[in-house]
Amino acid sequence: MSRLPLSGGVPSNYAQNLNTTTAARSQQQQQQPQLLNKQRMQKNSQQQLQQQQQQQQQQHSSAIHLQSNSSLSVQQQQPSIHRTTSHHMMIAGTVNGNGNGTAVTGTANVAAATGNTVSFAPTVDFATGNAAAAAATSAAAAATTTAEGAVSSSVDAYRKRQYRVGLNLFNKTPSERGIRFLIANGYIEQSESSETQASYVAHFLLTRKGLSRQMIGEYISEPAPFNRQVLKSFCGGVNLTGIIVDEALRSFQVHFRFPGEAQKIERLVESFADRYKECNPGDVLSRDSIFILAFAIIMLNTDLHKPTNIKHRMTPEQWLANLKGVFQEGDLSSQFLLGIYKRIKKQELQTGGDHVTQVLKVQSTIIGKDTPNLCVPHRRLVCYCRLYEIRDLNRREKVGQHQRDVFLFNDLLLITKTTSRSRNGQLAEYQYRSSCPLDGLQVLVFSTAYYPNGIRISRRVDNKIIACFNARNDLDQQRFVDDLQEAINEMDDMEQLRITKSSSLVTLNTLANSAGAGKGGAAEEAGGPAGPGGGPGLASSSSAFMGGDFQQSSQTVIASPTESYSIGPTSANYSSSGTSGGAASSVPANGCANQSRSAAIASYSYANTK
Repeated sequence: MSRLPLSGGVPSNYAQNLNTTTAARSQQQQQQPQLLNKQRMQKNSQQQLQQQQQQQQQQHSSAIHLQSNSSLSVQQQQPSIHRTTSHHMMIAGTVNGNGNGTAVTGTANVAAATGNTVSFAPTVDFATGNAAAAAATSAAAAATTTAEGAVSSSVDAYRKRQYRVGLNLFNKTPSERGIRFLIANGYIEQSESSETQASYVAHFLLTRKGLSRQMIGEYISEPAPFNRQVLKSFCGGVNLTGIIVDEALRSFQVHFRFPGEAQKIERLVESFADRYKECNPGDVLSRDSIFILAFAIIMLNTDLHKPTNIKHRMTPEQWLANLKGVFQEGDLSSQFLLGIYKRIKKQELQTGGDHVTQVLKVQSTIIGKDTPNLCVPHRRLVCYCRLYEIRDLNRREKVGQHQRDVFLFNDLLLITKTTSRSRNGQLAEYQYRSSCPLDGLQVLVFSTAYYPNGIRISRRVDNKIIACFNARNDLDQQRFVDDLQEAINEMDDMEQLRITKSSSLVTLNTLANSAGAGKGGAAEEAGGPAGPGGGPGLASSSSAFMGGDFQQSSQTVIASPTESYSIGPTSANYSSSGTSGGAASSVPANGCANQSRSAAIASYSYANTK
């Protein structure tokens, strides 16, 4: 048997094992700080990434929440005009980590809606390595950008539609309702000073398109104190320096149409005389003489160009006789007065073209005893498209059969048929088939084996089909449906505002009473001048125009309108809905039938007619 050595030693194999264990422990102790540092670095990296994503989430949510508050504030002020259009998007990115294959996922659920808060909640499960974290951050950033773009587009479309609603309100009687709406929604700058506010309104009336010249003339000729201030600022925006009286009056009338009431015409001519004398202080004629001469020119223009007065035109001799002994400076020279007569006879004083001018040209090309009167101040042409009526979905029709020329207005759908004379190129002429208001309609697209680009228009209440068409191609289908849907949305907003003459008058009465009801000095005590004849007046502050239906909240996002705000949908370029001028604008709205059709074709062309 073997014995252990007396020296107290251990077996060699046991010593070897002990040395190995000791070395491993020593090595483990040396590597432990490195592992701890590595874990600490990973934890710090995770915290930094979470902080970055939280910051992005807060920034994104605050921006969307501001837009949401804007839409909600509009909804609280005008619960009837708010519309929600939702778009739901899912953006997800998955990247594998290093080593163990753990997935790193960044997911963002975005609800882009007008008036709805957009939620952005990314969730990340970390794996080892920085590539996965970078990919998750990139996916989250892409989700944020897409969400912001969708919300921005939705808000922009809503703002454009509300701008057109404001124009429609102005182009309906009374126009004050439209001005209040445009101020309350930030399309006209707001000021606490009545004089400054009047200048803003006047600048808007002078520079913006989509406003009826007829309604501009009606608005600035009203006797209310604020309207008088607007008229003064309006005249101040027209330069009449160095121009003879009749040509100055021609330049002045381009911006509006003279109303039919004599008192309103008198107010406009008085303001014209003041402005002319201001621009030409050295003119020999006094302010009163300029007023008399300008009024006489307007009467001469009516007499020489009235369609029903062909046999009894004013002669040059009668013109000279009517102006004898009426001026303070004495009788004016016959040569001067005859020059005015010849210029007026040669060229009528005309109002500048507006959207009604284009509608008038369309009206002049349509024949049929049941044709509705299209020429009203609030109506504008959105687009024109050539479609093909579907009479039986289950039967194939010949190519080009049942062709229809459809005119889409902002409040009306007009369906016509090309006449034989128009097909032969003799004259642009369309036979009236049917028409339908846009409020309460819905539009759907469909595709069948026989009709791949189908369009169905029906009523929302009972789903009754109003019209069923097939477009020539998918591009025409998409453009027409987009324009029609936007026009329907616009009319829905108008319907929700309940634009009727009676409700508008009730609103104006309520506004006048709140601004300073009573007679005589009652309005003066409210801070504004009294109305004519001791009637109610308006407060001098612009708050008088913010009352009633349209209140402005401090949280409302004010986007000052620019020329990028189109009057019609942008996709209407495939049809002839552009601006056009012409002499037809001087014809009253109820005199459309008196215009010759040949004059209406000059600046009106049709696309997709071949």
